[in-house]
Amino acid sequence: MNNECDIIDNMIFTYFEDKRVPNYIQRVIEQTNINKKTYIYTYIKRVAIILIIPVIIGIMYIAINLTRNNNKLLSNTNNNLPVTETQNEIKYQITQGPGHISDYVATSPQDLFNNANLVIIGEYVSDVKSYVTYYSAIVTDATFKVTKVLKGKYEADTINVTHYGGIVSVSEYLSKQSEEELNKLGIDKSSISKYSSEKVEWINDEFGIYKETGKKYVLFLSYDQENNSYFVLADGYGMRRLSDDGYMYNLDTKSYDTKLDDLK
Repeated sequence: MNNECDIIDNMIFTYFEDKRVPNYIQRVIEQTNINKKTYIYTYIKRVAIILIIPVIIGIMYIAINLTRNNNKLLSNTNNNLPVTETQNEIKYQITQGPGHISDYVATSPQDLFNNANLVIIGEYVSDVKSYVTYYSAIVTDATFKVTKVLKGKYEADTINVTHYGGIVSVSEYLSKQSEEELNKLGIDKSSISKYSSEKVEWINDEFGIYKETGKKYVLFLSYDQENNSYFVLADGYGMRRLSDDGYMYNLDTKSYDTKLDDLK
């Protein structure tokens, strides 16, 4: 063993003896009278440390990203489910971008008023439940206290309305997807149940509905006769926060600029 080490030592030393020592090392050796072999070994160690540290960092980076990629169970070709981590729980999000606005029949308060079956002022109480529809959208049923009916007939003190958005388990969401969609996501139908502890959220990042308990909203609602239920028209355009002085919030201008009394 000692012979092998001596051979290696001689090889290293011979390499630097062959006038391939950098000039600044040679000058240091001459000025300090330090042992040439000792200085060379010190130099080699420093260079090795400088090279090894980035390699270790690179390996750690790759390992971390491989772990994250393994957790992106629902990432698809459209990147429709970006992953965020909240309190060590992976949450998946299905986001609707600005293009979704083209699906709205109307967005102005007056046009929504004309198209709605029922328009009320309601005070938000709480969410009842979130679930996945037959067409694979996540919706939420929410309860409002009815303070005034502006259009249509409604006599109860409270009303349950349905709107897009909400949080359900990943397994519930996947169970409503077609086999073709599951294949795109790279998920086998038999493995859906293992995602029951993880959550997926449906949001509209620009025109979504955001509710606060005790706050009043003007609700433009469409009546679903088959299910005997009311659905909010045009997402956040159809559930407008109402200010204390009677103005409705405008998603486009981000201000309270439409007077409630102007609705006819």
